Amino acid sequence: MDTQLLNNLKKLEQYLKERNLDLQIIHALIGKYVYIRYLYDRGILSKEWLVENNLNLDTVLSRKATLVGLLHLTEVLENRFNGAVFPLPPNVETIVGDEIVSLIASTFKGDDPISGQLHLDFEAYDFSYIPVETLSSIYEQFLHSQGTGKQVGAVYTPEPVADYLLCELEESKPLRSGMKILDPCCGSGIFLVLAYRKLIELALAQSPNFIKCPISAQGNQLGL
Repeated sequence: MDTQLLNNLKKLEQYLKERNLDLQIIHALIGKYVYIRYLYDRGILSKEWLVENNLNLDTVLSRKATLVGLLHLTEVLENRFNGAVFPLPPNVETIVGDEIVSLIASTFKGDDPISGQLHLDFEAYDFSYIPVETLSSIYEQFLHSQGTGKQVGAVYTPEPVADYLLCELEESKPLRSGMKILDPCCGSGIFLVLAYRKLIELALAQSPNFIKCPISAQGNQLGL
């Protein structure tokens, strides 16, 4: 599933580039859909919340998605979370049409963006279960395909390297429950995710009742 998603996103990127869409806009649109699907599949965009805000996700996630629908949801999310994620340019309505938005939405449903082959009615991807490694791979693809990562100090850290550094840190500053963990150059969040996993492993080893008292990452893990 993860390989199929990455392959289809690469195809989608290439298809849109060949139609002279700016790479920054392509990545903003793809990133925004990753963000929206993650919020929805994790239950953060509940049915009750959608109704309260007069939102119809069919205008964003279905094969009939529209730019108006995407921009409306984007505005509501920016107000809810007090900030923009993968911002689009102010003149996006003169650059991006409904056909591009619907193509991106259909790709996230599992359709092939090149051949147009449709996926079956069930969802091809469940972002509530897609591992952080896959999300990190998407992040890496966006940075390095533009070739500007090193210029702006944004360099993707592969999981094995992040894990190795945490193991080295363990000798001088062992992880303990209740510690505050800071990643001052946070990108994909791989350091924070692995640190959180190590805290969970530590708690599991120390207490069989850990599942009843889970560790909270809120307030203890910070990324800049």
